[in-house]
Amino acid sequence: MTTAEDLVRDLKPLRKGRGLDGPRAAAQITAQVRVVFALDGESGAAVELADRLRELAAHLPPDLRLAVLAAYALTEHTRLPTLKERLDLVERELERDTRTVVRRVDEGLLLIAEAAIARWRPVPDDERAGTPWRTTALSCAVVMDQPTPQVYETRRVAVTGAPATGLDLEYSVPIGGTGPGPSPDNPVVEVLFGGTLRTYLRHSRSRVGYRLVLPKELAPNTEHEYKLRFTFADRVTMSPYYLCTPRYPCARFDLHVRFGAGRVPRGVWRIDGLFPNEVDDLTSPRDPLDIDPAGEVHLGFTNLVPRFSFGAAWLF
Repeated sequence: MTTAEDLVRDLKPLRKGRGLDGPRAAAQITAQVRVVFALDGESGAAVELADRLRELAAHLPPDLRLAVLAAYALTEHTRLPTLKERLDLVERELERDTRTVVRRVDEGLLLIAEAAIARWRPVPDDERAGTPWRTTALSCAVVMDQPTPQVYETRRVAVTGAPATGLDLEYSVPIGGTGPGPSPDNPVVEVLFGGTLRTYLRHSRSRVGYRLVLPKELAPNTEHEYKLRFTFADRVTMSPYYLCTPRYPCARFDLHVRFGAGRVPRGVWRIDGLFPNEVDDLTSPRDPLDIDPAGEVHLGFTNLVPRFSFGAAWLF
């Protein structure tokens, strides 16, 4: 089985010379890289790989993203003849020495390799059974420094079972007392692109489901992307955590949480594969996270196991 380290070893030679702009770049792409990155063409493999790297680099922290894009000459201003010239450019922009810049390239490349393996790996037959679709990439931004918290969710799914005309989705919100549970319009859920919301379902007092009707029927092995916005009535309604607890396999989950510089919580923790009922238990395993000067945290997860929770929890 291909590991991220195997992939990094195959990708490193491709950044020499003109990077993926080089005349022999396509011929240097190994069979392993072609399989993992799902490259179809022969002569156009370098262009395809460049597109894949740009797509995955978009989820990296800014310094790692800059380093990787420059190393492979993937932006207009980094299309320089030699790797040294490109690394010198990154040195000046990041104000770091050569050794640090090379380390940034390697760190970013390892994250990209992990994401590529998670996203494009072949799905085993036993995993396909009972799985109508799987998430290949999920990116969420939680914005807490507004009067009404908002969550932006961009998800790319791949159909693994029969042709699909819609996706059954769900979310949970905190509730107190003995009332009937959350209002259907708190949070307000809107589709920004990729389908139409239908069928509001109450699974329990705290768990709500709905169906996203797709613009067209999706055949097996095809992908589709959609984006939702959740707007909460107030901060009290929203849980002191944001989690992905996948029903079906999820290859990658990127999470940005913005608290704002003026309202930083006392602590933020990484939730990495807990049972949902353990999230509120502060004694359950979790690693503390640093909040940056903008009042934000950024996390990434790969190969999320269904029915376990991944994300961030905080305490004001």
